[in-house]
Amino acid sequence: MEQILNTPQVEQTNTSKTNANVKSTNGLGLAGFITSITGLILCWVPVLCWLLLIPAFLMSFIGQFRKPRTLAIIGAIISGVLIFIKLLFKIGFWGGLLSLALL
Repeated sequence: MEQILNTPQVEQTNTSKTNANVKSTNGLGLAGFITSITGLILCWVPVLCWLLLIPAFLMSFIGQFRKPRTLAIIGAIISGVLIFIKLLFKIGFWGGLLSLALL
């Protein structure tokens, strides 16, 4: 009985104070942002650009529903604008070929 009474007491730390300082991250928004920047850099590669920009837009769009939203919004804007520009060039290219074929 004396042995139980003489054991040192272990202090329990309050984990709620340490968890309050941890910032939450948005992994999907960050992944969408990084993929859209990679798509911006590698946009001159035809197939690789589409393979990067479409998932980047989807990840950034889904990431906007989680906090923090900043990188997800920026990733969606970058990938959305690049997809729009690529589509305009595709339509212009095929429209030009069609007009040449009709002449």
